Amino acid sequence: MYEQAQPELDRILTLVKSCPEELQAKGFELLLHGYVESQLHRRPVETVKETHNGKSGPAPDESEDGADGVVVPAAIRTRFKSLATRSKVTPEQLADLFDFNTDPFTFASVTVEGRNYYEKARKVALLVAAKSYLTTGRWVADWEEIKALCIDNSCYDAGNFAKAMREATGMLFKTVNVPTSVELNSLGTTEAHTLVGQLAGNAADQ
Repeated sequence: MYEQAQPELDRILTLVKSCPEELQAKGFELLLHGYVESQLHRRPVETVKETHNGKSGPAPDESEDGADGVVVPAAIRTRFKSLATRSKVTPEQLADLFDFNTDPFTFASVTVEGRNYYEKARKVALLVAAKSYLTTGRWVADWEEIKALCIDNSCYDAGNFAKAMREATGMLFKTVNVPTSVELNSLGTTEAHTLVGQLAGNAADQ
């Protein structure tokens, strides 16, 4: 706070010497008090940071939740930390599962494994529901997003897709609304946490 006070103190002493001798003590007290008050009420200097386009500006609202400079969107940070904790991974590991450079954010490249088509498709539904939890607070997976991620993981069978979801009702899913959404039950959310933890751990090891 007072690292650069010496020049100001020298100026105060110079001013005091110009005062009549009987007023110098009081003058010094008033000037010094004014200087201290000005330091206490000075607005903090905004932190500036060079942005990606080379311009300087106020530091963005960043979080240390992401790995390698990844910034987790402010709107999901609380649920993001909760998901990481319940999945038993670090926020940095969890961030590896997502691409936050798009809006809305998407999954990064993830590989879902399973013993058969049904198991893989249901795991995809769990994963999509976990992403939905981050954005909405609800463990409800969008039907089309499940299909898209199943296609990416080579486990989409148009003739049996709805059947694979319906037959897990009561086991992993609370409700299956074809063709709109799949809502997880309590066991499904537990399995989703486990799956997210496994995938996030594998992604961090690559």
